[in-house]
Amino acid sequence: MHKTEVPEFIDAILATGTPMMAVGHDVYVFAEADVPIEDFDRVVNEVHGICERYGERDHLRYDIVAYLRQIGRFIDDDHSAQH
Repeated sequence: MHKTEVPEFIDAILATGTPMMAVGHDVYVFAEADVPIEDFDRVVNEVHGICERYGERDHLRYDIVAYLRQIGRFIDDDHSAQH
């Protein structure tokens, strides 16, 4: 994955119904999908496919966190969600 692909990667993940949040300034997480149980397997497969399509992203961790914070999807040290 390239740095320029970070926004479209995050948008693709969020479009599946899977919340993605920055935690502080150096960690991000995929939360449990907020979809009906009957759609869960489909969404998991979609997220897996997106991750496979974009490839390795460990080297972009700080860029992913920065973009998530920029769009208001973060939890700070006081554990209060911002979005």
